[in-house]
Amino acid sequence: MRNVSKLIGVFVISCCAVLVCTMFLNFYLDVRSVEGGITSEILMVFYNAQVSTAKVVCLVSGGCLLVTSVVILMFYIKHYIDTHRKELGILKALDYSNFHVAKNFWVFGISALGGTTIGFGGAFLLMPRFYALQNEENLLPELAVHFHPIVLLSFVVLPTLFFMVLSIGYAWCQLRRPVLLLLKEGLPAVRKPPKGKMGKDRGLSFIGDLKKNTLKSKKTLVFFIVFASFCFSAMTQMSFSMNDLSSEMMGR
Repeated sequence: MRNVSKLIGVFVISCCAVLVCTMFLNFYLDVRSVEGGITSEILMVFYNAQVSTAKVVCLVSGGCLLVTSVVILMFYIKHYIDTHRKELGILKALDYSNFHVAKNFWVFGISALGGTTIGFGGAFLLMPRFYALQNEENLLPELAVHFHPIVLLSFVVLPTLFFMVLSIGYAWCQLRRPVLLLLKEGLPAVRKPPKGKMGKDRGLSFIGDLKKNTLKSKKTLVFFIVFASFCFSAMTQMSFSMNDLSSEMMGR
């Protein structure tokens, strides 16, 4: 339970991604049904703007949050294997194949199932209010919320299967290490740096040397921090743009 609780990041991000994408994709599918009833050129411009906005939000927010979830999941699976490598090495020594051990990692996909399910249900709770704000000035014909199976398939079923397969595949790749390496206690020996490099490092302060070594040894963590900052910046800018150009709820 303690190990599973660390996947709360995947759960939260999956929930947020599906919540946003479900509202906009469902709105896109419903608003397409009233296209034939629009006769005014001005209203058609408004209609096209709504359709384009729904597409952009789904692609940008959904894509960024999907990649973030994948990075978090892979980072945690690697961390789990590194911290339990002795137990995993014993299983391999008992002649269990890499796939036989890796297939049990499908359980990591449950976090995505929980997040997508809650996000999907929450989206339908917010949709009546969302539809009303999108058509607040009654420029389009009245829209009713409909259930579209393709949305459920796209944002709950397929992402869950994807994360389960990804967990098994990535675990299988990580378990391809030799058994002796998995059973070895402690960290591998550190290479001695060249003399010239040692002379340069001696001039660094303790904090400077610590930051330099951390950046080198934790490349995956550094990538995740930089990518998370990029996603946060992109989502914040898009939120302010939506607040200025469309409705208040889209900006939130």
